[in-house]
Amino acid sequence: MKTASVKAENWGFRYFSRSRYAIRHLNVTIEQGEKVLLLGASGSGKSTFLLGLSGLLSKNSLGEEEGNISLNGEHPFARRSDVAIVFQDPATSLVMGRIGDEVAFALENLGLQRDAIWRRVNAALDEVGLSYPLTHPTNALSGGEQQRLAVADLLAVTPSLWLLDEPTANLDPGGRKSLIETFFQLQERSNATIILVEHRLTQLIEMVNRVIVITDNGEGCIEGSPGEVFDNHRSDLKKAGIFLPDELLVRHHPVSFGKEPVLKAEGLSASYPGHSELAIDDISLEISSHQVTAITGSNGSGKTTLALVLASLLKPKKGNIKFAALADSKSYFDLRARELVRHVGMVFQEPEHQFLTSNVKKELLVLSKRLKIDSVSAEAIADELLEKFRLTHLSDFNPFTLSGGEKRRLSVAAALVTDPKLLILDEPTFGQDANTFYELVRLLEEKKENGQAVVMVTHDLELLYLLADKVVELENGFVAREQFISPVPRTRADLTIASDLC
Repeated sequence: MKTASVKAENWGFRYFSRSRYAIRHLNVTIEQGEKVLLLGASGSGKSTFLLGLSGLLSKNSLGEEEGNISLNGEHPFARRSDVAIVFQDPATSLVMGRIGDEVAFALENLGLQRDAIWRRVNAALDEVGLSYPLTHPTNALSGGEQQRLAVADLLAVTPSLWLLDEPTANLDPGGRKSLIETFFQLQERSNATIILVEHRLTQLIEMVNRVIVITDNGEGCIEGSPGEVFDNHRSDLKKAGIFLPDELLVRHHPVSFGKEPVLKAEGLSASYPGHSELAIDDISLEISSHQVTAITGSNGSGKTTLALVLASLLKPKKGNIKFAALADSKSYFDLRARELVRHVGMVFQEPEHQFLTSNVKKELLVLSKRLKIDSVSAEAIADELLEKFRLTHLSDFNPFTLSGGEKRRLSVAAALVTDPKLLILDEPTFGQDANTFYELVRLLEEKKENGQAVVMVTHDLELLYLLADKVVELENGFVAREQFISPVPRTRADLTIASDLC
């Protein structure tokens, strides 16, 4: 049986595109078979550490490495076959056009016999709950389903070191619980070493035997059993932006029933781009000012497709939308891009899909230039958003080199440049630590109080509890239910299923 022990000695890495190290002076030892929960603030270097352990940062031109990092006494580059990694953005690891071929790809590289390959493929897809035919296109999967597929890739090859970078962040609550249990059941059988990065800790604390918290970008570390870390370092964890499982959640604003209608959708039916099968069917709903509407549902239920239609970025096959800001004679779906961005802001599930420049601050100036906003006002808007989203120190960096959480904050900031009447966000809290999560909640509360309509596609029960007024739950492309939220006081650990909230 393969084994995997990890050691970092004064290790650090600096990307060539940055002047500062992403992580530095890290000293950590992880023994074979350990189940480690790796925590830290957004941008603290967690993903860089995992990339270093995977061998993907060496023997190329990404940056400079200092100190030592080893897997079983060798540099990870020499032991790449012993490691499997699930990236923060699962789409970056998918290479094949069909889900069966995707899982089989790594197994073929291992030289397995054909019958053994397809047995493992079917078993791995079953473990993660993907019941599509093996020929189902990977680009027809939702973001959460892509995440399941990336995990199936890992399960099929049974590595000795599992590196999991927020593998459940885009999954519905039921799928998240099931997948976490699957990880640790399989780990018990294989005695693999697991290093798992997650921000949300419910269901995880009892499953790991060690917690490592990266502070000050590796300059400091808090280590110990879950009990030792969470009992003895609460103030340090809170400062570092770690979600505390037993923290009491407090909603600051009462439920709003909305004011004037901003958008009325009638009988919307649409397909995912490039596919004929309907992703949503006969959906009607009303979005109002001074209100936050949450669109929920299991992975693949049509949430993102509906968001794209509501943002006029995808034209439906049937149905219509009436937008209050337009004259009755003007079609919502015929708006030119320049006019659309004045009314609607959209935050995509994958932040990279909306980046247009190679500079963080320029990303917040590009719309202002297109709309001919004077340069002084545009600079002031950009600087204010950079400060609100804790991005000022990254203003000269390339957006594509940011951490997942930083990319998400930049994508939200970019959608707010024009202060749109309707703001639509697809999984806005992905990759956020507790500090940036609460800042985003406060910002969206402010937008609601100022009269904007906010629509958010989310699996995040805490966000739903603290911010949503109305919940629209989709099931197989239809509206399964629509009702106003009825939150009751509870701790984070008690917040387990969305139906509790409604």
